[in-house]
Amino acid sequence: MTQPIRTLSFFALAVVSLGVAWAVHVRNQPKDLAEFSDVGTEFYPEFKDPNAATGLQVASYDEESGKTNVFKVEVRDGVWRIPSHLDYPADGKDRLAKTAASMLQVTRLALVEQSKAAHKRYKVLDPLDEEVDGTEGYGDRITLYQGDETVVDLIVGEKLEGQPDIYYVRQPGRDQVYTADLGTVQISTKFSDWIKTDLLELDRQDLASIIVDTYHIDEARGVLVPEEQFEVKKDDQSNWQLVDIDPTKEKLKTSEITSTISALDDLKIIGIRRKPASLASALKGEGGALDLAARVDMQEKGFFFDPGSRQILANEGNIIVGSSKGVAYVVKFGEEFSGDEVALEVGQEDAKAATDEQPKEDEKADATSEEKTAEEAPEEDDSTKGRYLFIGAVFHPDLLGPKPEPPVKPEPPAEKGDNAAADQPAADAADDEKKDDAAAPADAESKPPEDPKVAYEKALKDYELAQDVYEQRLKFYEEDLKKAQERADELDYRFADWYYVISDADYKRLRLKRESIVEPVEPPMEPESPLDGLLPPGIPLPGSPQPPKETPEPPQETPEPEKKPETPAPAPEGEKPATEEKKPADENDAPKEEPAADKPEPEAPKEESAPAAEAAPAAEAAPE
Repeated sequence: MTQPIRTLSFFALAVVSLGVAWAVHVRNQPKDLAEFSDVGTEFYPEFKDPNAATGLQVASYDEESGKTNVFKVEVRDGVWRIPSHLDYPADGKDRLAKTAASMLQVTRLALVEQSKAAHKRYKVLDPLDEEVDGTEGYGDRITLYQGDETVVDLIVGEKLEGQPDIYYVRQPGRDQVYTADLGTVQISTKFSDWIKTDLLELDRQDLASIIVDTYHIDEARGVLVPEEQFEVKKDDQSNWQLVDIDPTKEKLKTSEITSTISALDDLKIIGIRRKPASLASALKGEGGALDLAARVDMQEKGFFFDPGSRQILANEGNIIVGSSKGVAYVVKFGEEFSGDEVALEVGQEDAKAATDEQPKEDEKADATSEEKTAEEAPEEDDSTKGRYLFIGAVFHPDLLGPKPEPPVKPEPPAEKGDNAAADQPAADAADDEKKDDAAAPADAESKPPEDPKVAYEKALKDYELAQDVYEQRLKFYEEDLKKAQERADELDYRFADWYYVISDADYKRLRLKRESIVEPVEPPMEPESPLDGLLPPGIPLPGSPQPPKETPEPPQETPEPEKKPETPAPAPEGEKPATEEKKPADENDAPKEEPAADKPEPEAPKEESAPAAEAAPAAEAAPE
């Protein structure tokens, strides 16, 4: 090999080695800095004002049901509503503000992965992507809108271990997975988390009365079957009492009433249904009659319109809760039903609009088998049962207490020189006073009579003070009346549009029965003595009540039969019998009775036996 050829060979080898070294160098170099250039930047730098958001949507996959729940709230006519739940008004202002604020200035902290295969590992699979298979690895997709424009759209995965505010996140349609600080973001598709769940908005201290009217509707015969009615109310000392209770036989179980009060105070909405338009209009006083569709809808939920009384009856009775603020709440109990969380919230038909209707591919294979075993499923527990409520509010002024009574203005004293008829009673009164003074002890000094004018002026001042107090109380009372009327109208208008759903557990706490709130009164126990059982029988304990002594009746001696003396001839008219001459002049000084054996008395006439019989009870009562 010639020198030039050898040189060229070495040169070529050097070039190849250089190329290999360069390739290895390039391969071992970190990824292009352009791929990391967005680390430290915001996902959506244009989103500056969380209050400017007019809509929020949260999509979350439920592994138990195998469905994607979509929850959305948006502003309509200045009111936040929930389109996925029948446009029910949203009231979770704090949650809305915190969720929107948590999406503000979200920054990419670090790039974790760029491969699509890593999405499942970090739980950032898109719950709205119908092409994704499986039931695990899904994140929560949060979307914020400003009008029709999307201002934020992120898939939030699981938290980093040991980092409570750091999450794995990615943008839909991109493979890069980042970490980001979302703070205390609140992600929920649960209906009750976005509404005012306190149904009655009652303060337990304001509860004044509870009327229970238990009955049921016999749908086969179309008649109302009464069961029981009773009322518990607070007395003047704010103690609960059962009306018409016999305190000698029964007493109220305060614990049962306290439990019911807690249930009323904590009564939560878990679902809603919109009432038919004709029913809602009638309840709002806007006129119109109930159409057939409204009656059928009511009956399906356990409520019936009675044309005779023009009242709405409930399948399971009702309770009336009185507030000291002047508002009475009428709560009617309808039908019970079962379902999953979304079905309880909006119903089976409307649940389709609140969930992803397309099941995952691997779920389709199990659909047939699930349908076959649905009928064999065990009975639903309390957590999946709901009860329809029909609620109204009524203005009830008696609950505010009695209206203040005005004081009585004193009459001015009579002037001197008035008519004699007016002076005569005064003179008579003076005579009476003199008699009273004469009857009083000599050492008692009589008070000088008070000047009528001075007494009147004093009474007038007291009246004016009482009048000021009365006017102030009347003002407060009238203000309370106005507030109560406005509050009742406000609540009744809000209740008019909706049937409400409560849990079966809350329903059971509200179903009071008289037998469950009373208990028998036990007779008082006599105090035991340490000497009980130590004394011989027949000897009473010291201080114990003694039985009344019975007066022994004298033994009746049966006189020996003897011949009756001949009856003397009747005395001539005008002459008294000899026996009457010996009768003492004063009947009260009767002689002492002699023993029957010494001096037998003549047989008494039959006509005088009645007074003797009447005296017997008096003799029996003598020991008392």
